[in-house]
Amino acid sequence: MLFLLSCTGKFPCAPGQLLAEDGTCLDAEETPSDTAPLDTADTDDTSDTAIPPSLTILAPAPATELFLGTRYDLIALAPDAEAAEATITGATGTCAPLTDGILHCGLLAESAGSVQITVLASSGGVSNTASLTIPAREAIGVVPRGDQFALGMYEVMSEDWFPPVADAGFELAQSYGTGGYTHDDWEGWAAKSGMQTMARTSWSWSDPWGEPYTDAELAEVAKYPQIAWWELPDNAVGDDSYVDEVAALIARIRKVDDRPVYMYLWTSITTEQIEAYVPHLDLIAPGAYPEHACQPQPWIRWRITSAVEAVTNQGYTTADKPVIGLADLYGQPDAGCEAAELAQVRMNPLAQMAAGADGVLYFAWWYAANVLEQEWGELALETGNLITGEAGIGEAVLHGASLGDLGVAVLSGPELSESFMPYGTFETIQYPSIHAAAWDHAGTRYVIAVNYTDSAVEARIDGFPARTPGVEIVGEEKTVMPKNGSITTSFEPWGAHVYRVPIADVP
Repeated sequence: MLFLLSCTGKFPCAPGQLLAEDGTCLDAEETPSDTAPLDTADTDDTSDTAIPPSLTILAPAPATELFLGTRYDLIALAPDAEAAEATITGATGTCAPLTDGILHCGLLAESAGSVQITVLASSGGVSNTASLTIPAREAIGVVPRGDQFALGMYEVMSEDWFPPVADAGFELAQSYGTGGYTHDDWEGWAAKSGMQTMARTSWSWSDPWGEPYTDAELAEVAKYPQIAWWELPDNAVGDDSYVDEVAALIARIRKVDDRPVYMYLWTSITTEQIEAYVPHLDLIAPGAYPEHACQPQPWIRWRITSAVEAVTNQGYTTADKPVIGLADLYGQPDAGCEAAELAQVRMNPLAQMAAGADGVLYFAWWYAANVLEQEWGELALETGNLITGEAGIGEAVLHGASLGDLGVAVLSGPELSESFMPYGTFETIQYPSIHAAAWDHAGTRYVIAVNYTDSAVEARIDGFPARTPGVEIVGEEKTVMPKNGSITTSFEPWGAHVYRVPIADVP
């Protein structure tokens, strides 16, 4: 190493030169690269200046549109920050402390307009900010022409029955017209409660196909703004023999109104028979309550997937013609069939959603009010809140990106469900005991998992994000952490869980 000294006029080197150890003078620019001038310790040196921490807002994505009443996840990644906080306007926001470089907040939009988000991350006395503006609006209408998952209740047949059903998040109401009230009365009760309706094409329960409304009467019914769907009579439609009658009645409706047409398809109808109705109907709605079909619970999965198959076989998608499942809320068996169990009131609609349904209708509130124990109706309303409440389950199923079925490993309990043979087929079907399906929506992964057996089951479910602030078990006040993208969970007989997982993986 050469030691250099600064030279002045009284030294042998000229000003601006440095005296080398060997006695020669060197210009400053000729100083060897492995030398350094003396007395540099006190000069300005910014090499140790603090660098602002990195910060990325992962969710919501800039293209996301927030619906009022739904809770969304705000995820910001600040891996080298000591602290982070979010300022949110246009929505209520609750944030957890920065953990493992993840800032996680919940957003609930309060009014239509926009939500402004600013995240501040700090470390070592310096900070970094990131901002995002997201539009927010009210969800309008139900599928197939609206934004909302179709959740409905059959036989809401009294004015005082509407408020509790509406308060539980049910958007659609149906009536067969029995009980002495008029169609006008009933539509008025629905409008007052804020519910939409399935408007029948006849108010006659005894002979709905034989006594349909006239063209003039259909035009009068079409004036009700709260109608979401036209409901065709379902009596005697257990096969494809009513295709011509269905087509003719729809043609008469189309003369006065263009809103979607719905018809319940009996549980015994085959996939091929459903296909005959697909070109005419806007919504494909097979009965999916096993007690009516004398089938075990896993038949629900086959019933919904067979309806989806019928839609695709006819060249449509379920976005064009959504599949709507009918769930059991009457608990009464047909001759020779087993009665429903209470747990299936919750499990049944969630199983339908996991299988591909874009809507669920319960049959029927009349039974909950007049026949069943109070807890049956209470569980139905609780399940409705689970689906269309602020957790956003129904919204994710409808608008999210489907990830399909997740991998499941049974750790204890039966690995397979009961086998069955659907009506009109000669094929024995048996599914795994646990069915889990997932959707990604607005920075959150949603998982529905159901137990198709009458036994307790412990299982490992794969497909969860490797990096996340935690997995919420919706409605159960529990949070678990995945390990290597999997969680271990337990199911009661006929049990069902819904998981909500903020995604913090870097895209």
